[in-house]
Amino acid sequence: MKMKTLIKSSMWLVAAGLLTACASEDTQQKDGTKQSETKYVATFTGHQPNSNSSAKSRTTATHTLGNPAQVIWEATDRIWVKADDGRFYQSETANFAASATPADHSRANFHLSQGYYATTTPEVRYVGTSTNADRVTIAATQTQASPNDFSHLGAAGDCGTATAHSGALAAGDYEFTLQHKASYLCFVPRCMNTQLGPNIKLTKIVVTADKPIAGIYDFSDGSLMGKTPTGGSNTITLNVGGANDFSLNTTTENLAMNGAYMVIAPGTYNLTVTYTINDPSTSVSMDIVKQLPAWNNKPGEIRDITANLTPAASLAMPEFYMWDAVNPYWHGYENERPSINQGQPGATKGPHYPQSSSDPQQRWYHTTGSGAHTATHSCSIAPNVNEMCWYNMLGDPHWQDGTPAAKDGHLVIQPGGIWLKKKAAIIRDNPGIFPGNDAAGRFFSGFPVDKNPNSPTSSDRDWRTETAGFPFPNKKTRALTSNPLPNVSDYFFLPAAGEFYEGWLALRGQQGFYWSSSTYPFANTGAYMFYLSNGYVGVTNPTRSSGFAVRAFE
Repeated sequence: MKMKTLIKSSMWLVAAGLLTACASEDTQQKDGTKQSETKYVATFTGHQPNSNSSAKSRTTATHTLGNPAQVIWEATDRIWVKADDGRFYQSETANFAASATPADHSRANFHLSQGYYATTTPEVRYVGTSTNADRVTIAATQTQASPNDFSHLGAAGDCGTATAHSGALAAGDYEFTLQHKASYLCFVPRCMNTQLGPNIKLTKIVVTADKPIAGIYDFSDGSLMGKTPTGGSNTITLNVGGANDFSLNTTTENLAMNGAYMVIAPGTYNLTVTYTINDPSTSVSMDIVKQLPAWNNKPGEIRDITANLTPAASLAMPEFYMWDAVNPYWHGYENERPSINQGQPGATKGPHYPQSSSDPQQRWYHTTGSGAHTATHSCSIAPNVNEMCWYNMLGDPHWQDGTPAAKDGHLVIQPGGIWLKKKAAIIRDNPGIFPGNDAAGRFFSGFPVDKNPNSPTSSDRDWRTETAGFPFPNKKTRALTSNPLPNVSDYFFLPAAGEFYEGWLALRGQQGFYWSSSTYPFANTGAYMFYLSNGYVGVTNPTRSSGFAVRAFE
């Protein structure tokens, strides 16, 4: 981040006519009627001899990164001049010579029809669009329609002061250099994901401080420093875009593509900057937050703020299998894999889903027969049923809603899911349940028949092989939805990946189903699995032909 000074060029003021109060005379029209004509008591002519010809208006800053911003006049500008009676009088709007082009209004005339100006050093103020020379409004909501366009500068709160000097100029001529009193931010974001960048744009920047940075400021002494505004706001929102998008199709700073400007009160703040980006194709938006501690904004200074707005990549979904199949559910037919839930617009059914044990792609579930069996193929990496029971009862599940992420060149909402406590953290946090050197052994080999984790080991049953008729401890555990994780490093994430059934995708983003490595010993077509939703987690024993996720638990 580099510092620059926002420069308002030298101004020439030429006093013309008698220095009296507002005067007028009647002029005769051709039809004999009379028309009132305003007589100006003073004309202030300002020009900028070294202006950049590419500048378009006073409030369009001609700015390159690391350099001052050159600013020239626009047609709606007015100045205020202090007359000999101590009052400030406002000029007419800026008037340009006939030869001046819109691309270079480096010279402007400001006519005053009120006031008496005998002093050789009148005070000049610029207060943007304010109607009071003693008051400046830093707007809490600012708008920029086009990239690298500072034409909202005056409306957003630009202001400045100067003392005019006649010096060796002709009688009635004055020269001054305006000193800006507001501060200015130039945001230059980028996206390092070259596949995503062309498809997203910046729509809003919100700057939040630890004290007011906008509001109505007393400007009677020509300064904003140290002032507490009326109707103060700790937040400034800059809305950008419209017909001209602020593209993020750049991996480097590019003012022409997405340069965004904000007026802010001078001072030192702890700033939080929230950038909102949007993918028009998917209608997905997301906020990316950056912190700027001890940020110093000096009066008249413009500071660049570069930001990497590359979203995180979408989490990869786990692979899906029928229970302990050799190959995944869509092996050999990956292009048929549905990605939209059944019943939703655009949902499709993959016709070549596994349908029998003779499936040539070896995607049918492991047909072990009845009794207790342990997975030997795809599900061998999964926890067994006892371990799943402990995760269920002591895993402290926390639900996380779906979040925006980058996938295949677009912003999408990736499925939410459950944060579950890791095995090591469960054992560590429950020494009374898992005492001594065999703590991991109990976690693996059994779970209390009464569903009470505080019961002694004598109440444990090995549910991989239990056939004595005890009811399976399939108690659900409520999933928290608001409390933050105590320590994220103690948890792992299971997405609500949904399921595949008879070629359809279902419940993605709502529920998740994860195979265990254990069969259900009472049925030759059943196996245990762990399920989750935004309300609860649990363990149950469905048919093996479902297409559920398979992964190791941590």
